[in-house]
Amino acid sequence: MWPSTDLTTGIVRILDAQERTVGTGFVVSGDGLVVTCAHVIASAGSGPGKTVQVAFHATGEQRAAQVVPEWWRGTTAEDVAVLRVEGALPEGVSVLSLASSARAKGRSLATFGFPSVKPLEGLAGQCEVIGRTTERGFPVLQLRSTEVTPGFSGAPVLDPLARGVVGMVNAITMPDPYERLGETVFILAAETLWGICPPLRPGLLQRLAHGAAGLLRRIGWLRLAGFLVLIIVALGSYSILLSLRPRPAVLFVVDASSRMLAATEGGTRMDVTCSVLLEQMSRPTAETYRMGLVVFGQHSLGADSCADIEQVVGLGNRNSQKIVDAISGLQAGSPPDAAPLSAAIVAAIAELASNSGPKTVVVITGGGDTCAADGARMVQQELARAGVELELYVIGYNMDQVSEAEVLSLTDEVGGTYYAASTAAELADVTAGIIANAPPPTASPAPPMPTPTRTPEPLPPIPTSTPTPVPTSTPIVIRPGQTYVDHTGDADQTHIDVVSFSTTLEGETLQVTYQLVDIPSLITFDRDGIPLDWVEYGWEVYVDPQGRAYAHFTQPVQVGEYLLQVAHVVRNESPRAVSLSLEEALNVTAIYIQLEEEGRRLTYVGNVAVEVDPAADTITLRTVVPGISPNATIFFRTVDYLGAHDYPGW
Repeated sequence: MWPSTDLTTGIVRILDAQERTVGTGFVVSGDGLVVTCAHVIASAGSGPGKTVQVAFHATGEQRAAQVVPEWWRGTTAEDVAVLRVEGALPEGVSVLSLASSARAKGRSLATFGFPSVKPLEGLAGQCEVIGRTTERGFPVLQLRSTEVTPGFSGAPVLDPLARGVVGMVNAITMPDPYERLGETVFILAAETLWGICPPLRPGLLQRLAHGAAGLLRRIGWLRLAGFLVLIIVALGSYSILLSLRPRPAVLFVVDASSRMLAATEGGTRMDVTCSVLLEQMSRPTAETYRMGLVVFGQHSLGADSCADIEQVVGLGNRNSQKIVDAISGLQAGSPPDAAPLSAAIVAAIAELASNSGPKTVVVITGGGDTCAADGARMVQQELARAGVELELYVIGYNMDQVSEAEVLSLTDEVGGTYYAASTAAELADVTAGIIANAPPPTASPAPPMPTPTRTPEPLPPIPTSTPTPVPTSTPIVIRPGQTYVDHTGDADQTHIDVVSFSTTLEGETLQVTYQLVDIPSLITFDRDGIPLDWVEYGWEVYVDPQGRAYAHFTQPVQVGEYLLQVAHVVRNESPRAVSLSLEEALNVTAIYIQLEEEGRRLTYVGNVAVEVDPAADTITLRTVVPGISPNATIFFRTVDYLGAHDYPGW
């Protein structure tokens, strides 16, 4: 099956038990593998080892698919689920294969998802990669888009030039108080996806398929036949051409400043770096490259130390032994700690300018540039002057967060790739992967400097102060599988007053049900007196997997580690005093992990599946809570901003 660049032929809708669309997925292999977000699967009420229903957008056919446990990464990790569809793919469904995201920055990319305005038909979207960052410590690409919105979670992002999917949508932002960031989207890079599920990694056949498909489109079958004749003739002289083919060049740039004396696992930074490079030089493939070595910061020559860049081994064939000899005597310099990182990269570019083959610069550094105020501009100017196109990889070894942010900024600006390595093993894996001309399997881009807290899709704004009195007595504590009954009518609204609260636990899937006094057919929402972007009504569950007593916490909003919330939030575009059913009015469903017991910083984890049953007067929430066990403790409450509340048992 040929890889497709028509997104609609490889898209699937992920369905919940009521056959409602909860997110997007896409077909990534001819044997029926589908990729989506773990939080989408949780919203569908499924999880690892279970099944979920998918609907193929191209045909409308529904199939059961198993969530493969081996490749599941929950909402506290990369947020990835790989499904295996039962049976052969339907006729008309195509594979959307993965491609490297390395060159996606600045390009116009395509996506397709199922927002609330088009839950069945779907909607196309355009986006542009503008940078790289991290989400919960895992690497993501930052995009700009005016179309991507809730419902696009799990959607593929296609790079037409790379002829493949370079990432998967997993989060969006809402505008901040300054009305900024409203078009920001985050996607998991394709490299992350095939790192989790190795069968998805593009192989030779996929690359040939991409190339052949593009060739057919450009020249057609008749011209292709003539082209093949030329190829047959050319094969006769292939061995001669092969011997004349320019070798790819790899130039190593090594930080030898005094900061490389810092102790790490396995010795100093310098010791580990030298050991890793010696291992690379011992590989048989080393002789297939033109190689060289640049060192900076080794001698620390006082005022001249920012010019301390040395071409230790010039670029040449069969240089591995020369590099071994140079590395064997390499030592880090002594303070002051000057590190002309950018100037060293400029020197490497100048050295590579005369090489006619592919060019790669591999930098290993223990920190940022301490000499150049605008190192990125220096590198960009040298690239333009020399007319050189190359692959630039910078490996930050055991660096602090500030240095990582500086180096990540530099590589982003000049079109390079940054990898973080915190251990000797990671440094070896990253370096080996680059030399093999393949994305490093275990590398992770470093986190940037902390930025203002954002809340990805969907956004549940939580009031910065509690609008109702905080009880001072001890709340009711229940555990998964238990039920609490409250016989006291203590709320102004019947849909806030809790009659009972029941829970069930299956694996890590928690289901909680509010039995309320009464859920009227219509309720007044968006009432006067509710601030914009605040919760008007909320039904909340706090879970502490550690099973701690609630006396440990000072306020209800600080209870536990996770918050499950279904709520109605007053939006800027909302008309005031509108009568709606409760199910129509709920516009926030989310699960959060709380970072600070004494604060209100919350980080998005995933969606909650919600079911409202007005006939039974119940609201049911269901989601995966990582690490939960029968010994966990659970607290719950209902809140109306204008005064009604129910803290059961208080």
